Amino acid sequence: MGRKLEKVIIRHETLEDLNTKIKIEEKSVRVLERLYFIRFLYKGDSVKEACERVNITEPTGYRVAGFMEQTRILRSDT
Repeated sequence: MGRKLEKVIIRHETLEDLNTKIKIEEKSVRVLERLYFIRFLYKGDSVKEACERVNITEPTGYRVAGFMEQTRILRSDT
């Protein structure tokens, strides 16, 4: 029988700092997801199709599209 090996973890930063970095990267992922969503709209996808591609809900997609229209990144022709 083998014995259980344990890895000693050396903490180079505080848990609070690590949590802050995680939150920053989570935001980056959301921004990237929104940019892909807008790119799909630019290429002609409907909001529903673009939402399915980036795995967000339609209400979220419409909120993102509305924000993009307000900031003039996306123009609605309707």
